[in-house]
Amino acid sequence: MNHRSKFIEKRASRVTSWDAALLDEELLNILKSQVQAALKYFPPWIVNRLESKTNIILNLIIWKMSVLQSQSTFGQQMLGLKYSQETFSVHKGYALLILQMFDDFWKLNLEQISNHSPLVKQYAHWVDVTMDLIKLTNFLVFLRNGDHPTLTERLLGLKIVSVARSPRMIGYNYMTRELLWHGFIEMLGFALPLVNYQYFRKKFLQVISKPSMSATESVSFSTKSQCSFCNETPILPVHIGCSHAFCYYCLESNRMIDMKYECPVCFHSQESATRVISKDSISEGVS
Repeated sequence: MNHRSKFIEKRASRVTSWDAALLDEELLNILKSQVQAALKYFPPWIVNRLESKTNIILNLIIWKMSVLQSQSTFGQQMLGLKYSQETFSVHKGYALLILQMFDDFWKLNLEQISNHSPLVKQYAHWVDVTMDLIKLTNFLVFLRNGDHPTLTERLLGLKIVSVARSPRMIGYNYMTRELLWHGFIEMLGFALPLVNYQYFRKKFLQVISKPSMSATESVSFSTKSQCSFCNETPILPVHIGCSHAFCYYCLESNRMIDMKYECPVCFHSQESATRVISKDSISEGVS
């Protein structure tokens, strides 16, 4: 029996152990989103009160159906992992639940705790920073030694082992595809902010639409006037030498992107902007 146990339980790799921890977090987030979707028709004050209780209930359900029954979390079960029989016990299982619930309680109530007094706020801030530094240190130690991916597992001395019949294999084709995809995403994230979308939009409109030229003398502003860019009633109406009005902020924001911004209706361009005089103000001046 001992020989069979040693044969089955093998040291878990770093990648698999960390993936299992990430899967547990994603599973909890998915359940939270489902509960929030079910509670969206309730009043906000009820949802806010139930938020902390919901996390406690979900952690309790997940812990009871996974760790208590199978000696492993759902993420570990997906990847063929479990807690070693030498390090796991029922008491440690309960302690694991309490520590996880305390961590969630601290994150949800940190802002409320900090509102009591400046001294409590400073103390809570330092406690939060200290916990983050300890978690970072634990992660660095995990990368070096490969044991205890989370701080709670290190505190309880829980060791993760692999019980899969065959080791987890990741093909080179999959790894190459992932590297190429991530490289492409990084390139897009760097290049897209440099693209002048307004310039290409202007050229595209020039190709598909026919310019509508009108006399400059007829430019005026009334209650029926619309901004040529946002199609709303112009705020601080201006024009750039054609008979079409713009909001001052619409025009200036486009000129920050393209100094040679042209009217999208008639494609006229002018460096200076002139304020449009309202017909109502003209009539009042005449009267």
